[in-house]
Amino acid sequence: MADPEAIAPEDELLLHTKHTLPHNVKRYWQKRYSLFSRFDEGVYMSSELWYSVTPEAVAQFTAKLISELLGGRGVIVDVCCGGGGNTIQFARYFDRVVAIDVNPVNITCTAHNCQVYGVADKVELVTGDWFQLSQQKLVGNDGNVSFMFCSPPWGGTEYTRTENGFDVDKMTPFQLPWLVDSLLSHASSCGVFLPRNSNMAQLEQLSVKYNSRVVYLYLDNHCVGLLALYGEICEFEWDYNDAFLESEEYEEGEENDANGEENGDNGNYSKLSY
Repeated sequence: MADPEAIAPEDELLLHTKHTLPHNVKRYWQKRYSLFSRFDEGVYMSSELWYSVTPEAVAQFTAKLISELLGGRGVIVDVCCGGGGNTIQFARYFDRVVAIDVNPVNITCTAHNCQVYGVADKVELVTGDWFQLSQQKLVGNDGNVSFMFCSPPWGGTEYTRTENGFDVDKMTPFQLPWLVDSLLSHASSCGVFLPRNSNMAQLEQLSVKYNSRVVYLYLDNHCVGLLALYGEICEFEWDYNDAFLESEEYEEGEENDANGEENGDNGNYSKLSY
């Protein structure tokens, strides 16, 4: 195994013990196995990834849901792949994954972590800015993109401290309306992982333009985020009994949004829990 300090462009230590973690992320050490169950096999994470990687159970749930709805074949593009948490799980269920990130350190982590999980041969890594890459063809002549996915930056650890919910229209670097437009320019369906306190009124406004569905993702009885789905995938019939194991619980129906208001009777919002 290569020296992580020699791999990272900024010479940041990527293979950590509790004692080497920066002080501001030491509190996440106890969550290491929920982020990567194979952490002890040499998983790489920069200090930022300790609080931005999708928990493994959530990433697996998302990949399995998308696989069941789309048939589990084809190419997935993972924009803002971070440390590869979602990329790894998509690679378990789909033929190929294109993982994109603007940060070379994240690409280094994703490449290594895909090797740890034995899926590196199914993953293509691309370092680049989505603002530019969104204007380019993402796959060659060997197939089309089946699904576009993005877990964009939420602005650090302070995203929950907002009075009216997380403002997805001012999300940086990608405002949600532009992000969804750019993702759907490459595939007929896409998904975006958003904060649990996202402003639901803004999400509903976007549903006027696209078929949409919002899935509340729960881990240990705690909502960890929303999976906003757009496009043709929302037209499929959802049969959770076929998609998931008996030990995985789910509920579907009306939910309260981040502002405490009811979503209504349109049935577009689901609550899924493990």
